[in-house]
Amino acid sequence: MALPTFLIVGAMKSGTTSLHRYLGQHPDVFVSKKKELHFFAKHRDRDLGWYEEQFADGSDRLARGEPSTSFTKLPVWPDA
Repeated sequence: MALPTFLIVGAMKSGTTSLHRYLGQHPDVFVSKKKELHFFAKHRDRDLGWYEEQFADGSDRLARGEPSTSFTKLPVWPDA
């Protein structure tokens, strides 16, 4: 399985893009190519297989993750 081992939870304009970029430069860390996958908020209709595919290229890394600002957008995305 190539699911993420961490999530970057942050508000808009709080540095999530920079953190995504910095972490992605580390040889043991893989970050999703597309920033803000919004799997747990906007894309709950997609299955876990789709989410796992986003991290397949990093299956050999010690850590895999992604940032999505929707994780902090209550009440817009209440299920996140």
